[in-house]
Amino acid sequence: MLHNTLYSVGFVLLAIGLPLSKWLTGMSVFWIIGAWLLDSRWQLKFQLLKANKYKLLASSTIFIVTLLGLLYSDVSKYGIDDLRHKLPILVIPFVLAQTNVITTKNLKTILHFFVAANVFAMVLCVIHFFKDNVTEPRNISIFISHIRFALFICFSVVICMYYYFKSKYYKKYYALIIISLIVFLIFLQSVTGIVVLTVLMVVYILYYSVKKHQLKGVIVLALCTTVLSVVLVKKINFINDSFVIKTTAYSPAHTAFGKGYYTMPCKGLAENGTEVTTFINWEELSKYWQLRTGDSLLSKSNLASGQQYTLIRFLASKQLTKDASGVLALSNTEIQSIKNGVPNYLYQNKINPTGRIYELLYEYNNYKLGLSPNGHSVVMRIYFARATWQVFIHNKVIGTGTGNIETETHKAYESLHVPLAPEHWLHAHNQLLTFLATFGVIGLVCIVLAWIVITRNLIHNKLFIAFALLILLSFLNEDTLETQAGVGFYALILNLFLFEYKPKFSLNI
Repeated sequence: MLHNTLYSVGFVLLAIGLPLSKWLTGMSVFWIIGAWLLDSRWQLKFQLLKANKYKLLASSTIFIVTLLGLLYSDVSKYGIDDLRHKLPILVIPFVLAQTNVITTKNLKTILHFFVAANVFAMVLCVIHFFKDNVTEPRNISIFISHIRFALFICFSVVICMYYYFKSKYYKKYYALIIISLIVFLIFLQSVTGIVVLTVLMVVYILYYSVKKHQLKGVIVLALCTTVLSVVLVKKINFINDSFVIKTTAYSPAHTAFGKGYYTMPCKGLAENGTEVTTFINWEELSKYWQLRTGDSLLSKSNLASGQQYTLIRFLASKQLTKDASGVLALSNTEIQSIKNGVPNYLYQNKINPTGRIYELLYEYNNYKLGLSPNGHSVVMRIYFARATWQVFIHNKVIGTGTGNIETETHKAYESLHVPLAPEHWLHAHNQLLTFLATFGVIGLVCIVLAWIVITRNLIHNKLFIAFALLILLSFLNEDTLETQAGVGFYALILNLFLFEYKPKFSLNI
């Protein structure tokens, strides 16, 4: 039927738009609304709506709580925008509750379009990386945040694994896509994505090993986990050791040109065991860096990016003095690495995932030394969580409300005197904590109860369980529902499973 075709096209467009186009993502929601308006079967839609009312209520709970939160708080621009961003959480289940368009075949089609869109986005990102000489792998995500893209990649892998075991003729294609996506995820260096996929894989292997009574699977998993853990611990110990200051092989009184050295007031910073903040002559560094690169260390863009600090860290990693002699000793390749933001000569390979581990440990080491956390994404999350928790402590029952969460969070940052610049006064980067601060215990309990109801009725759907686990893990590390891509992904995938048409299927509460 034409109506069902229009609905199906809308959901396919949404699945394609999520990783590829914000415009297409927004437009597809309007397409779905338009298809609903053009569907004149009002009596049938009303009957289906009555039959699916509990599904609709459970699925749209987050939107309902957000709307109620706006009613008992100030009607701020942030509150209105937040409600608008979460509109798909209401629109998609409202439409699906009035149609039986999501058959098992249509569900498979939409999920495959989602995978195809992510594979296409992956190819475009790889082309962009090599063609445009992108220096930071996490910046290769062209269309959406690399964190959201990593979650889409994870779920695409899960989808392909699910259909790999169901397919008779296309196993090799699914396997190729799975391998390509996993390699790309590692290349993307998204810690969130890698952790989520690892957890999903472990749960999957344990589930099938127990179900099939195969002890071999558990043993293999245990061995792989042990080996990877040993390798990771050794790598972490090696990197941490490089932050410990050791006796330097040099201690000159002055530069080769007879000038004195400057020592920065902060102590304890080291690269490969060499102290970063000693044996510095800024005058010579600036002069000879400009001679080597034609670019001033003191230019506005370089000061903003902190290139001068990248330079002294790189020189320290090679046990070179931070002066003319040090700059002249650098190769052209090393000069380019410094310009690209690489602070240690051991991690010049931009595809090397070890560099990301090094970066995370360096951030934590700086945090322990009491240095500025600004610009260090992982350490800043500690302060994000502290500020949001402070908001919750003062608004435990019903939270601040949707309209006041922004201003109350800023007040919390001010009262805590955090060492973050105001532009970094962000939300918790933990969706559950954000729910607590915004809607209080009552709001969070409503959301959790809704998810319990949904999960009870989809507990035997393996793809849904994988999706639910993925969403929970992302909620622990990100404000997933603060972005268009996150909301669209949540609303589409959840409701595809919840409203999959199966005769005699009803929601039990």
